[in-house]
Amino acid sequence: MKEVIIRYRWSIIFIASLLWMAWFYGTFDTMNRGPYSRHQWRQTDCLSITSNYSKDSVSFLEPEIHQQNGAKTGKTISELPIVYYTIGKVWSFTGRHYWMYRLSGFLIFVIGLIYLRRTLLRILDDPFWATFTSLFLFASPVIVYFSNNFLMDTFALGLALIGISHLHHYYIKKKYKYLLLGCALFLFAGLLKITSLLLFFGIGGVVLFNFLRRRLSKKDLLTVGVPFVSALLLIFSWLVFVNHYNSKHLSGIFLQGILPIWEISEGSRVEIWKSLWNVLMPEIYNTPTLSFLAGIFILIVVNFKKANQKLLQLAVFVLVQILVFFLLFFQVFDVHEYYLINLILIVPLVIVLGLELLKTHYPAIFNSKKTKLIAGLGLICCIYYAAVHTRIKYDAGNSWVKSSFLFSSEKASFWEYYHYDYKQSLMDLETIEPYLNEIGCTPDKIVVSIPDVSINVSLYLMNRKGFTDYGYSDWVGAKRIEMAKKHGAQFLIINRKQMLEEPYLQKYLTNKVGETEFVTIFQL
Repeated sequence: MKEVIIRYRWSIIFIASLLWMAWFYGTFDTMNRGPYSRHQWRQTDCLSITSNYSKDSVSFLEPEIHQQNGAKTGKTISELPIVYYTIGKVWSFTGRHYWMYRLSGFLIFVIGLIYLRRTLLRILDDPFWATFTSLFLFASPVIVYFSNNFLMDTFALGLALIGISHLHHYYIKKKYKYLLLGCALFLFAGLLKITSLLLFFGIGGVVLFNFLRRRLSKKDLLTVGVPFVSALLLIFSWLVFVNHYNSKHLSGIFLQGILPIWEISEGSRVEIWKSLWNVLMPEIYNTPTLSFLAGIFILIVVNFKKANQKLLQLAVFVLVQILVFFLLFFQVFDVHEYYLINLILIVPLVIVLGLELLKTHYPAIFNSKKTKLIAGLGLICCIYYAAVHTRIKYDAGNSWVKSSFLFSSEKASFWEYYHYDYKQSLMDLETIEPYLNEIGCTPDKIVVSIPDVSINVSLYLMNRKGFTDYGYSDWVGAKRIEMAKKHGAQFLIINRKQMLEEPYLQKYLTNKVGETEFVTIFQL
């Protein structure tokens, strides 16, 4: 037993550290929590598709959501719905259990980290630095928050990390099965989130670059190129199908095009840049950490001739892709930090480039216990930063989180109000479904749910199809209610008592059929 522990001590340390970090972040506390907190809107979009798949009538290639939005059905699609479909079918037998969804995503991400560590061990041949770099990726607040969430970004990130490990294994062993498996993993990662293909495109760029420099033969190019191009063609075919499907049904729910920087005014660019820098970037790492990573990158640039040339080429291609992505999708960075998740793949790549440079040219620093101690302390600081930034999104009342020096009083107050306000409105909807059944508002009935500017939040929580305040901006007030009635709406569900005073609603409030502490239901 002692020999086994000694042999696998770093693997044991790595797994134990992951579990401790997850516990410290509150990952296990929220494992069975429904959609909540930051980006609840997008969470419920994913869950809405999943929930509808739990019905026998919904086939794999015909996903739908609860929002009707003037269409005859809520049919719409974005990423490959393999996760939604699988969990939905499991729920059709077991009932809705959020831990099944959250845990599946978390496990795929953790397996990705395990494979990342394997890759780094092969490159650096140092268990401490391989372990450190892998854990460092799990110390980013945005990754921590979404690692056990309902969005596909960390699912895709995990698959990409496993995929890059297999492609690196092919680079070393030249066994074709690793190339095929790596491309297949990136195929599914890309079908879930196109941004997870950064490393895949980067490797393709490196291969083509070295072919053009006559460092690879045509045979080598074809060997790698056929599975690469095949994967990309399948992804492109899926995007064509998505566009066709949505054009026939409910389009505009999910982003299918681009939101480039040149299509907005200078003032809007400045405001988005402020949001990106002041709100979104701190969700990646804290400012000192980002500055340190920038320092490593500068060190690499200054010593580019000493750097590992293959890794450097890969980093350049990835950075170019990130720059292009920012230009093409700049408008999403007003609030959508989850678009950054797969871009963070550049972080371990930069760290490895720096460590490999130290290992080759400055081995004393690379192997120094003092260097490793400083790195370990820095990692602990990042873990604490990620923990408080994650926990406050679920519970602002936690004393050691609320009183953290990392938060301004304004930010702490914001999250306190958010949690309070949610309890005064939408929380009732999480458990209201049995009551709705009792009063005749069964799942086959179409409803109007207000106030709710989201696509699916209140509709999903109630498990009812219908209409919210989302979309059709020219249909406001009574006009929206009448539109919904024409499309079959039979119930009006109001989740804020203040709304009962609205003048335009008075004629619709004559037939009250139910009420909870914060929700009132009327028959139209």
